[in-house]
Amino acid sequence: MKRLLPAHPGFRLLFLSSLATLFGDGLFILSSILIVKKISNNVTALSWMFILTMVPSIVLAPFAGAVIDRLEKRTLALASLVARAALIATTAGLLLTDHASLVFVYAAIILNDTFYYFLSPTTDSITRELLGEDEYVRGESFMQGAWQVGLMFSSLAAGALMTYLGTAQTMLCAAVAYALAALILWRLRLSSRPQAREPVAAAEAGWLRDIQQGWRYVQGRGPLFYASLAASLSLPLMQALNILIAPFNEDLLHGTPMTLGFIDAAVSTGGILSAMICVGLAQRRQLGGVTMIALALLAGSLVLFVSSRSVPLAIVTYTAVGTFAGMFKVLSKSIVYRHVEAAFVGRAMTTISMASLIISIGVSLLVGFVGERSLSGAYFLLAGFLFVPAGLIALAQRKVAATADASGVV
Repeated sequence: MKRLLPAHPGFRLLFLSSLATLFGDGLFILSSILIVKKISNNVTALSWMFILTMVPSIVLAPFAGAVIDRLEKRTLALASLVARAALIATTAGLLLTDHASLVFVYAAIILNDTFYYFLSPTTDSITRELLGEDEYVRGESFMQGAWQVGLMFSSLAAGALMTYLGTAQTMLCAAVAYALAALILWRLRLSSRPQAREPVAAAEAGWLRDIQQGWRYVQGRGPLFYASLAASLSLPLMQALNILIAPFNEDLLHGTPMTLGFIDAAVSTGGILSAMICVGLAQRRQLGGVTMIALALLAGSLVLFVSSRSVPLAIVTYTAVGTFAGMFKVLSKSIVYRHVEAAFVGRAMTTISMASLIISIGVSLLVGFVGERSLSGAYFLLAGFLFVPAGLIALAQRKVAATADASGVV
């Protein structure tokens, strides 16, 4: 894998930091889901949990892009990781001493995700800053691989930890993983000098001006606009899968926390496969058609998964879901990268993030409403939902054909 990784030593440190971060994310997400599920025992409460995590980020998302593009990105990412480690360690301590109420757990989830929505686009910006145009698709594929490897091992670990130790101890392990990620990022900050930023013109010095420029930049470029909308649908899809996985495991498979860990690890295994596939696609100039094929296969995989009534079959079909969902995430973001200038990466990615959050609220409510009545119906709804990003990618391709050279870039 060392030969396949982009050669920049700073990127390798960023990759390892992301691996540790996402391992912690998997531990935290699964333990949080089980805490809320145990207390409420209904799908709607899980939907509201995910909605609450998104509300503060929607408020911050318009400003986050300007912050990322103006400040030193390594310092901002490091501060986000340290804050997450401290927050989750405090939450675990209160859970261990029986001093944490559900309201406090909700607050911890909200704050943790708020820091995440600063960290994620900042990491995207650092990736683009460290790697040249020829390597960033391959680099983004490896970052997707880090995401999936971290979540796969954390899912397996979380299932065992929650079964034999408890949710509070699992959260404490998540805090340790965040601290390790911060330590690795600290090494990156010391060993790699950031690229010098161009001075901001006096007429553009205001934060509001920066924010408005980011919105106008995305809206004014047809292929970028449609590709950004398509990329923004990756998060709603993943949120919906997270909402439904625990009820599916308990109500349809009659599983345990251990089987939940195995099934959740399956989607991450598929994500690793998707990263390997996307590395092979890195040099392709035409990514739109492959993305639409991945979306069609993802819809079919969701139908097969919800039809599963045994753990082995659920693992196999959820691996397919992870493979094609991962391809959609990487390829749609790569299409965006091919249309955005380096100076606007932070604002473009946080514009996508804000759209993702807003859409996720509606999707989460709808999935919770349908899932409360029929889990199978909720999965079929998600399969139909995938026609939307496929149509947006097709529109982006049409815009490129109408406005760009004959070679195209989508």
